[in-house]
Amino acid sequence: MYIFQLFNRLDNNNEKQIEIKFEPKPGNPELLYQGTILIDETTNYILSSCITLEQDSSKSGKEVNLLVLKAQLKQYNSTALFSFTGTNYRTFYARTQVEMRMWNNKKLDQTFSFLSDLLANKVVEAAFEPISSKEEFNKKALYSLGNNYQTSYWKNQNAVHLTPAEERIIEQLR
Repeated sequence: MYIFQLFNRLDNNNEKQIEIKFEPKPGNPELLYQGTILIDETTNYILSSCITLEQDSSKSGKEVNLLVLKAQLKQYNSTALFSFTGTNYRTFYARTQVEMRMWNNKKLDQTFSFLSDLLANKVVEAAFEPISSKEEFNKKALYSLGNNYQTSYWKNQNAVHLTPAEERIIEQLR
């Protein structure tokens, strides 16, 4: 199903690394993933992984029926970079990009794109205490339904103050 290739290489600090490349075998009718994984040879830690959906125009992704809609994955790219310092091994960068086509009977035919970038540039070593079940937020909405305003906050706390001429125009519209 896949072809794997292993390469030995040196980084800028002359550290030995193993690069694993994988790609689908030719002639496979399914749309599969391809990518590269980089491993530090001395610690056996993964330094980076880059996985993408195969870019073969003759193949198309599997259609999934979601009752009301049909969906098809068009593009998938995932990159993760890892670092280790001493005994700490962490992901410091993660990026995911997904493109999906959704449609139903000529009423809807849209391609949705999603991109997520996460960069961890500071790690806090302090211990976190678990939250008790009484403090945990367990309601369905952030605000309770209904409006029980005690003041006309929209008059007193304007973000944009109107000029007297603008206020006269608004008063005439009421």
